[in-house]
Amino acid sequence: MSNLLNYRAEIDALDDQIIDLLVQRIGVCHKVAVWKMANGVAARLQGRIDAVRESRAEKAAAKGLRADYVRKLYEIIIEETCATEERDMAAKGFTPAGLARDKVAA
Repeated sequence: MSNLLNYRAEIDALDDQIIDLLVQRIGVCHKVAVWKMANGVAARLQGRIDAVRESRAEKAAAKGLRADYVRKLYEIIIEETCATEERDMAAKGFTPAGLARDKVAA
């Protein structure tokens, strides 16, 4: 049983790292929202969303994970990122209407 407890502790530590990385990711998305507002770009850019989700699935598959597993994770991660950007933008009075939904950012 002690081995199982050690493995659980190892998983718990990894989960803590994942959470810390998600917090960092959201921190960057707040900066992205500011940039998008300044440049008239909508929070949701479907082409970028699709490209990120698929590239992460491909990278994961190359490392032995199931692509569909990572694709589903990134659907959730990206949805929260877009929702966070939209909340930031709405708080500053920006709305999706009139913003360039398909504008490609450098």
